[in-house]
Amino acid sequence: MKKIQLFLFSIALIISSSLMAQEPAPTSYDFSFPDSNGKQINITASEAGLDFKEAKGKVILLNFFGKKCPPCLMEIPHLIEIQDDYKKDFEIIALQVQKPMSPEELNAFIKEKKLNYQVADHPDMQDFTGFIMSAAQWKGMIPFMILFDQKGVVRQMYSGMVAQSQIRSDIDAILAKK
Repeated sequence: MKKIQLFLFSIALIISSSLMAQEPAPTSYDFSFPDSNGKQINITASEAGLDFKEAKGKVILLNFFGKKCPPCLMEIPHLIEIQDDYKKDFEIIALQVQKPMSPEELNAFIKEKKLNYQVADHPDMQDFTGFIMSAAQWKGMIPFMILFDQKGVVRQMYSGMVAQSQIRSDIDAILAKK
């Protein structure tokens, strides 16, 4: 819970400190980058949380992973199962943050691993990744995941490998409050 409060406090601090700058700063930040299929992922960050435009009303698991990270690769089958089981109310957005892959390499990786969730690896997502690093005080260790409720509020952060049962329990708790 302290990590969630720290994350929300960090977002508020970033926004409020930019308000003190000489030029008026935005009260929200917009990020947009394509996924592996060319579909835009549009996210707005504000004091209220993150707004995932294309996944309104869904619980979101934002997954930062690497193509050559053994724990990240070990989590993939579990994430596929979770996405299958919760597809109506839940969406995984995975961002590949190790050495960049070409679109062809990324699509081959997705096909090989049989990923059933949205994946991005694009230079345009670097601003968003930097924003998350700052707001969540994430040092870049992967896997790193953030679970958001239907309103875009952080409910859980996971650093390193996490048991599938824990993720499911956290999703169930969010969906039960619906």
